[in-house]
Amino acid sequence: MSEFDQVFDRLRRLTETPARAVAPPVVSGEGATPDGWVSVRIEGGKVAAVRIDARAMRTSNAALADMVAEAVNAALAAHTKAVLEALSDASTPAGERQRELEDIRQQTRRAMADYLGTMQDLLSRVSQER
Repeated sequence: MSEFDQVFDRLRRLTETPARAVAPPVVSGEGATPDGWVSVRIEGGKVAAVRIDARAMRTSNAALADMVAEAVNAALAAHTKAVLEALSDASTPAGERQRELEDIRQQTRRAMADYLGTMQDLLSRVSQER
């Protein structure tokens, strides 16, 4: 079996095997305004806590809304980062599949390099025989 056949066989097995349902990992992310007056914690994709310092309440409603939006966006960014890290963890089904695809990519790269080397050798031989 050629290395290309092995790559295609691995890809076929990977695509024929139904992906196990992957529930999103339950992680948390926190965000706050630079002054710390508003902070938000997101757990499992939902806002779990919002803390507003009394000093923030003395600002205008527009300024408070901007601070809440800033804290929520920071918490969402932290939560998204935590989800991606959890999904790429090799001990999870998604991480396992990702590792398998990376292995296949590396094997394909090696097989293509070997194939191109063989083709270049053949072309050199044909050129020399002329």
